[in-house]
Amino acid sequence: MGLLDRLTVRSRKRASRADPIAAALEDAAAAGPLRILIEAEQQPALTELPDWIGVDEDDEMDGFNTVVELDDEIHFYCDPADGLDLALAEQRGIKEAYAEDREVIYVRTRLHLDDVAAAVIRAVVDINRNPRDPDEGGERRLLPSVAPTDIPAWMVMSREIVDAVAPQIGEAGYSRREGFFRRSGRDGFVQMLSVRWSPDEHPDETFGHDRIWVGYGVWIPGARGQPMPADLDAVTLLEATLSSGERLLPDPAVVAEALETTALPWLEATDGRDALAAWAAEDPGRIDPPTQRPLIARLLTEWGYPDAARRVNPEGPSR
Repeated sequence: MGLLDRLTVRSRKRASRADPIAAALEDAAAAGPLRILIEAEQQPALTELPDWIGVDEDDEMDGFNTVVELDDEIHFYCDPADGLDLALAEQRGIKEAYAEDREVIYVRTRLHLDDVAAAVIRAVVDINRNPRDPDEGGERRLLPSVAPTDIPAWMVMSREIVDAVAPQIGEAGYSRREGFFRRSGRDGFVQMLSVRWSPDEHPDETFGHDRIWVGYGVWIPGARGQPMPADLDAVTLLEATLSSGERLLPDPAVVAEALETTALPWLEATDGRDALAAWAAEDPGRIDPPTQRPLIARLLTEWGYPDAARRVNPEGPSR
């Protein structure tokens, strides 16, 4: 039996405690405040850190069975290039960690996924306080907090745009956390919208932070067997059942127009079972990627919309 055959979800350990993530946050808070990295006037909010971390089963990378995905907001807490994978590999129960890039780390472990998320939180806090030098074998180094004059121009630009469009999004009923917006929809749906910077590749193959990404999605309870979470704030775009987005020029007027003509109408059209059924049946091509169509068709059938289900997935069992 191969390694990946042994490291299945059935072989994972039980969670180490009732809420490993809350315990990791409590330990981090007890050790003192985080270093300010790219915000001049406030500490990164520990309570929001889990929002920017996604952990899931994965077998795409040979020898690994877990993937950690980091939202761009993780840069408020640490630069993953400062050895986050090294710090994660040191956590108890983590056998190996490999950083594919700043946003994705593959992990080999038998820990429960909640314990993996807790280990990521501990590693992020560790790197925040003690960055590593990957070129020096992971040697720790303590850096001073970044002065306000050192805040990257792209971060200033991004925050200014988010601040400019936040009232527009708020009028639609969304609450805000930094550049992330969320609202409770109909039938238990959770709708999410993110406005943040996005790297752009230049002709000389270098990258610049000169685009704004507007991402939006809807989380549907029960779509993949997930129960309704006790705290809807725990649902992020990484868990969205359906999502979309676009990269835009860093201009408040451009972003505001995209919100008005694309993002907010998309979210309104997917707000609840009735709306989603009508939206999907009118144009199944809106469900992207197409591999999501059988899932949506199954949900529509369960909800009592057989005609819409047949439109979405004509070859499926709902026909």
